Amino acid sequence: MDFYRSSNYGHGWDCGYKNLQMMFSSLLGNPQMAKHLKQFGIHEVPTIPELQGRIETAWKEGFDEEGQQELKHLLDETKWIGPMEVCALLRSLRIRSNIRDFSNTVENRRLGIDKLMSWVTEYYGTRCAQGKIAGVIKGPGMCPNCSGVQKSKAFIPPIFMQHPGHSRTVVGVDVFSNALNTRVFVLDPSLKFGEKLHQVNLGEVLLGRGSPNLGHLSYQIVYIEPNPFFADKQHWEQSKSVIKYC
Repeated sequence: MDFYRSSNYGHGWDCGYKNLQMMFSSLLGNPQMAKHLKQFGIHEVPTIPELQGRIETAWKEGFDEEGQQELKHLLDETKWIGPMEVCALLRSLRIRSNIRDFSNTVENRRLGIDKLMSWVTEYYGTRCAQGKIAGVIKGPGMCPNCSGVQKSKAFIPPIFMQHPGHSRTVVGVDVFSNALNTRVFVLDPSLKFGEKLHQVNLGEVLLGRGSPNLGHLSYQIVYIEPNPFFADKQHWEQSKSVIKYC
């Protein structure tokens, strides 16, 4: 998976597209997903204009009609995109994606964060090769459930995460025996580091409870289901009208 950084030209509006490019970079790195995407003419990570065109095509096919009414069109525009547009595009490609909402209150900002951290931990834990996460994950390749000669690493798609004014990509979770110490591995398009993940400074991307970057009142995420493809055309058609927060 490659890191996509916001450009000086983007001035912040392109963060949603950069996170979507990171999503496609990850998906294309998985043989099953890459084979599926090639059916739709996607052989490499789409450019921003290509993503804009594909979202507009998804609208024309009936995905997220409310979003189309609000944004009108995207191609050659500098309009922000968010979870609804990301989910609409993925579903138009017959990838089963959903949106979840995590809201805090002014009085208790930790309420939504605790739910978000628990959900992300479960998302990665249940998809890990052994179906659970135990103990401390000390670094890349050190997951007790995914490392080892006879254990194959499970493919776990990244999560598109948005809060008011910005969006980022969640690519993992750092779990300790004390759940309060759990941290999420977040890639932020606004950060200035290299394009490859091995060049990342972990201090900039591992965020835990109490982090200023996890103090917003609301978060919305887009994630891909464990069974990522629609089984038949009927379920795919039905997905056009159920894009909503849950």
